[in-house]
Amino acid sequence: MTYPKWAMEKLENKERFPFSHGTAATMSMNRFEIFVALQPGTRPVFNGSAAIVYDRTVINAINFLQDQISYLFENSQINESPNANITSVDTTLATIARLGSGLSYSSTLNPPPASVAVPYTPFVSGGVPNGAAQGQTNFIISQNLKDPYSISLNAGVQQELPGHVILKLNYVGRLGRRLLADADAGQALDYLDTSSGQQMSAAFAAVTRQLRAGGTPQNGLAAQPWFENILPAGAGVANGFANNTSWVASLIGQLGNRGDLADALVNLAGQTYNGNPILPLNVGLTSQFAANVYLTNQGSSNYHGLLLTINKNLSQGLRFDFNYTWSHSIDNASLSANNNSLFSNTGLICTLLNLRTCRGSSDFDVRQEISSNFTYDLPVGRGKQFLGTAPRWLNEAVGGWSLSGLPSYRTGLANNVFADAFLASADNSSYAIFNGNKNDLKTKINIDRSTNTVYGFAGGAAGATKALNDFTGPVGFEYGQRNLFNGPGAFYFDAGLAKTFPIVGDKVNLLFRADAFNVFNHPVFQAPNLNIVTNASPFGQITGQITGSSAAQGGGGIATTVDGSRVAQFSLRLEF
Repeated sequence: MTYPKWAMEKLENKERFPFSHGTAATMSMNRFEIFVALQPGTRPVFNGSAAIVYDRTVINAINFLQDQISYLFENSQINESPNANITSVDTTLATIARLGSGLSYSSTLNPPPASVAVPYTPFVSGGVPNGAAQGQTNFIISQNLKDPYSISLNAGVQQELPGHVILKLNYVGRLGRRLLADADAGQALDYLDTSSGQQMSAAFAAVTRQLRAGGTPQNGLAAQPWFENILPAGAGVANGFANNTSWVASLIGQLGNRGDLADALVNLAGQTYNGNPILPLNVGLTSQFAANVYLTNQGSSNYHGLLLTINKNLSQGLRFDFNYTWSHSIDNASLSANNNSLFSNTGLICTLLNLRTCRGSSDFDVRQEISSNFTYDLPVGRGKQFLGTAPRWLNEAVGGWSLSGLPSYRTGLANNVFADAFLASADNSSYAIFNGNKNDLKTKINIDRSTNTVYGFAGGAAGATKALNDFTGPVGFEYGQRNLFNGPGAFYFDAGLAKTFPIVGDKVNLLFRADAFNVFNHPVFQAPNLNIVTNASPFGQITGQITGSSAAQGGGGIATTVDGSRVAQFSLRLEF
């Protein structure tokens, strides 16, 4: 039995053990691989593997986060200077000749730091938590944090084809478990009014519906038992409103119309009536923090991909690699391990009550991608198919030319449609609710020539308006679909033309190259504006391009220009 070279390299592992029918496998503590070569020659070769991979480098991400947010300076003891000769500021100044003599420094200007009680409890005064009223946030690394891991699955077949071509077809799976994800331990939770049986979310939902229907606090909204019973009795009437419900709607302003429940609770936590908080302590959300974010292992992901690869070894002057990937990546949070959701107000687990609530396409999901490269020596000149007996002077002009290229393409990245509303967490922007036809969200780049505006939806302005009308803000604890919209795709093509001028046989050559990046000067558009509140007017409009090195993300192409436009470069190189 003769194995292909690539299989033999795998089988040379000392821990291998043979099976019958030309099969062999290698096994380690957390990995299993199998390769099957049925017969030498043109028969297909099958391979498969499974592994559990632990992410031990996660400590780097943790250290990075701790450097940004910590209680480093909340120290319980005074740290003295390591220099024993420095006993006071006065003695230090006296040793500096250029300052002269007779200098003094009052110790009252440099009092010792106040001691800090341990454990340190922020945003609590006199036993009363007050951080939520101030909009304060906190970040903690869970003491139960474990190493994330993923289950890697691979299976494939390889077949040699005529013309020095190798075809590979592979399935690749990656199941991420215990992944790092930020979660708000102080998230908003429903609170029941035991007198009426109405939940807090139902009361806020009723206010949102009335405001969207044209109701106003001044004209009076229908009273909701939760506000009338939980908030101070008669406070709304005392402030000139028909009831507590109308008073609350006035206090929270546009937050009510948007369905921004978490921010509405933070707003009410900061309001007082007769010297007392309007919202009782720890009702709806914790009173110590507006957001109490933990770095946890609550993330999970699934990736499944089908990979097609065609490799042509150099023959008749042509060599190329073609790679096609059809895949889907799904998770419940896509924030990178060393990022902090408090900085971006996005990326948290939507709600700890159900980790699958916002499970959807990953932020970096690309459904289809093509990456390829080729080199082709033109069959013209001495010893080639055409003009093979050309004289030297003619060969210098037409011989030795070659073409190369890097064509690539990808479909659009997944994008969220935001509603400027925060539901479970005051630091996690929620997604708009889609109530329309999915066909309205198909990406199609088109230009309205009358206004020179680029739109990401078919039909221009009319198509964008139609898509906008398919969305509403949340009502109560209603969560929209994450990464519902796929942005514009990207196409790249970089190419080169080269010519070798022999000077002294094969020993000394002059190489000429002409390279062009983004040969067709094709733009790579950003996603359109997708916020139904702050960007409602320009909704669906594309106002920029992906440029520079970011243009190559997900596409495999090379983009070297700051603005993404075509660039050509020429060079001469002496080789010896």
